Amino acid sequence: MSLLHPLTFLDMLQRLHLETGTSGTSPSAVSGQADQITRLAMWLSSAWVDIQRESPDASFLRQSISFALSNGVYAYSPQTIFTGSAPATNGYTVDDYFGHWKLDTARVYTTASGTNDEFPIEEIEYDLWRDQYLLGALRNSRTRPIVVADGPLGHELFFGPVPNGNYTMSTDFFLSPQPLIEDTDTPSGVLNKIFYNNLVGTGFLVPVQYNMMVVYKAMMDYGAYEGAPEVYNRGELGYNKISKQLKMKERPVVKTGGPLA
Repeated sequence: MSLLHPLTFLDMLQRLHLETGTSGTSPSAVSGQADQITRLAMWLSSAWVDIQRESPDASFLRQSISFALSNGVYAYSPQTIFTGSAPATNGYTVDDYFGHWKLDTARVYTTASGTNDEFPIEEIEYDLWRDQYLLGALRNSRTRPIVVADGPLGHELFFGPVPNGNYTMSTDFFLSPQPLIEDTDTPSGVLNKIFYNNLVGTGFLVPVQYNMMVVYKAMMDYGAYEGAPEVYNRGELGYNKISKQLKMKERPVVKTGGPLA
């Protein structure tokens, strides 16, 4: 794009090279560089991962999934859910891209009846699900599921009661942090490369305005490593300004509870 408005990983590397006053000519590629440039690239990639980790519920990491529930089956692993419903492209596995569920969006309908039969289901804690639906005769009680729990081992989904027929479940989830690797990688591109929702034909979109946040955070790493407080301070100032915008626009609004009485 440009040094003024960096878009790709290489654009960001060139901007970081300029901002830090690193010696030598502006890099023409991310890989195959001298140690000094390689460090800049590593700091940039790590910065983008850190930004995603600090905002795991950001709107640009959110997607939807829909999958089948079978008669008598109450437990579903992420591998089963994603492999059967919306497989990732380029050979990536669920471990590469799944972050966490957003089960307050969960809903179920009888498959044969269609979405006119769709109703929300309640998210409960796994231990509560286990005590209520995996105990004695309750194990054999089968009807329409009304609750779902996130399992303790690998984010399996557990439904209660046990389904008594074929249902369709849908819910949202968040992608795990993804690094910048190739010259042409963009924050949006690395998310879409590893997971593209074939089910509904939608991808991820990270507004370009946040790209400089990656550069500023990498400047802080550079400043700490090189003992350059002026670079660190400029990076911190720029990072904090954009970070506030991201929190206001891309993260859920914090809501206060109602009166207790």
